[in-house]
Amino acid sequence: MLRWSTSTALALILTAFVVAESRADVLVAGADATAPINGPNRLDIMAGRIANGATLGGYNFGNIVTFDSKSSTASLATLEQYSTVVVWSNFGFADATTFGNNLADYVDHGGNVIVMSVGSAIPPGGRWATGGYDPLQSPGYAGDVASSLGTYVHSSPLFAGVTSIQGEYIQSGSVRPGATLLGSWVYSFDSVNPAPLAIVSNGFSGKVVNLNFYGAYPYPNTSGDIDRLIANAINYVTPTAVPEPATFIIGLCSLALCAVSSRFRRAE
Repeated sequence: MLRWSTSTALALILTAFVVAESRADVLVAGADATAPINGPNRLDIMAGRIANGATLGGYNFGNIVTFDSKSSTASLATLEQYSTVVVWSNFGFADATTFGNNLADYVDHGGNVIVMSVGSAIPPGGRWATGGYDPLQSPGYAGDVASSLGTYVHSSPLFAGVTSIQGEYIQSGSVRPGATLLGSWVYSFDSVNPAPLAIVSNGFSGKVVNLNFYGAYPYPNTSGDIDRLIANAINYVTPTAVPEPATFIIGLCSLALCAVSSRFRRAE
């Protein structure tokens, strides 16, 4: 007669929840102000935005670690310890070419990148620049350009819970051929085409999302659902779990097996 021990059934329940659960470990690799003379540590500000956005979205983010890319260059081995790397610059990168090569290798190996405004600083170079990894083509510094949320794909998980955004230091540039535009600003650099807000690259082993604004400081014109948008982007490239409905169904089935097991044992 079929036997299911209680411990076996409980193991099935735990397995259902653990297997379905994943988490995003995030490296915050901006080239930005970290010393008190330059105000608050802006890497910490970005890390705080990510953590807050994860809470708002109910995302299971793991470690959120900062790395000062203006002072040193993250190796490929360092990048590959994380499922997602968030990149922007307000200062120059310590070695823009090497960092760009490492980022490109990281994406080729399945890593995911969220790239944000590079301000007036030099963006990542090397293969990152020449290989078309950034979905914003020819990004350029345009000064303190501010705008509000324009049109966007309402059904995209990138904009889940996002209804209002004000951003600034928006870069000029266009959507790279083959990339997907998911949201735009109201502002237009050419009076015709709204500036891109959120673009996703296609065709790489990993995913790259460009969020076209500077988010590492609470400027007056940076407000609204910024934290949620950044966290959504991370979850978009590295889906995390709160267990989904199918997981709960598996758990309930396992509980039923527990009950059947006990009944079989009593019947013997």
